[in-house]
Amino acid sequence: MTATSRSVIIRRIWFSVFPLSANSAMNPDDLDPPRPTLKPLDLQQMSIGELKDYIVALEAEAARARDMIAKKEAHKSGLAGLFKS
Repeated sequence: MTATSRSVIIRRIWFSVFPLSANSAMNPDDLDPPRPTLKPLDLQQMSIGELKDYIVALEAEAARARDMIAKKEAHKSGLAGLFKS
């Protein structure tokens, strides 16, 4: 079997499994699955104590997100320094 006939066979198998559509351009949205969106809680049903606890939990999560942003920015600036020189 020659390299050309092997590549033809591979293409035929590939396009039988993944056929081209009329709109065959690659869509970047198809590469990553969509992230789940959080539905807001019904605050009307929560007591004052539950609302205060909810605020504390949200503030803790926001602090966790800020920490991750700081780590990623430090990592990014460290990499930029490596490639600068």
